[in-house]
Amino acid sequence: AGTTHVEGTLDAGAGPRPFRRALHCQPDGSVRLKFGEGWLRAAGAGVGATATVVVRDDPDPGRVDLPEELAAALDLDAEGAAAWAALAPSRRKTHAYHVGRAK
Repeated sequence: AGTTHVEGTLDAGAGPRPFRRALHCQPDGSVRLKFGEGWLRAAGAGVGATATVVVRDDPDPGRVDLPEELAAALDLDAEGAAAWAALAPSRRKTHAYHVGRAK
């Protein structure tokens, strides 16, 4: 049980698409790797599609990939950047994800 951070690629025929996700180990021994419907569609992996997934440990699980707009805003606002730095990595990942999705 627990969560392991992984990175890898998913290839459903449209070429390998990189990802970073949490691998969720369930109490029953099963493992889940979650992707949103839109992400899977963009990767060419619809319902019933066959895909090749390559997974490896994430060498930097605390890394947060920032959308360009958020990075630019933090560069311009020292107080905001300090508040951002004080957040836990999981919070920064969540906020960065939602800012990126809002585009």
